[in-house]
Amino acid sequence: MWSSHRLFRGSAALAVVTARDLAFLLFKVIPAEASPDAETPAESLLQLQLVKRCLCNNIISIQASMAFAQPAVKDNFLYNGDLFVDVGNLNRHKRASVAEITEVLRPDLKKSKNTAAVKDPVGHWYEAQLIHYGLPPSKDKARAKMRLLENLNQSKLKVPPHITAIESELKKDFTAAERKAKAQYKASLAPTPSTQKDGPSTKKRK
Repeated sequence: MWSSHRLFRGSAALAVVTARDLAFLLFKVIPAEASPDAETPAESLLQLQLVKRCLCNNIISIQASMAFAQPAVKDNFLYNGDLFVDVGNLNRHKRASVAEITEVLRPDLKKSKNTAAVKDPVGHWYEAQLIHYGLPPSKDKARAKMRLLENLNQSKLKVPPHITAIESELKKDFTAAERKAKAQYKASLAPTPSTQKDGPSTKKRK
């Protein structure tokens, strides 16, 4: 059985486990209450409780979005139901709509004070949006923001045809792979003839 400190050394793996693995982690590996023993430091157990609470809040959405097939990939684009751009170090972002980018770069100052202000995204989000919209990317956050804003102000922020073509191609590939993976999964759950039990005889006596 895993000890909590070993689990935390490999905590990076939590980012890629499936929903089934998470369920096992939540209800089998992580104890319900922190009860330190000789093998598990109390501090690690308390950390695990925090992980468990966070995962419990997100396990439903993780299960709902879990795909059977691997994402379809071309260059730095990935598709698994949505199109993502990978800008390095596993930083992947979906394409934001023009309205969403407008809200970030040109927020409406007349909105009610009770409305939460839009947070400034991380730098690689801006880099990803430049790629999504076919613009020269930049890892410099200020330059990337300015480039997006200039195109937004000139009404030039549009998805170019070659990006649309890539998305269509990857969607087609992913849909086919997902269909095949689902069929294989369902087939693996089907009982084999050797495991089926003979039911009671339904023949009538003459």
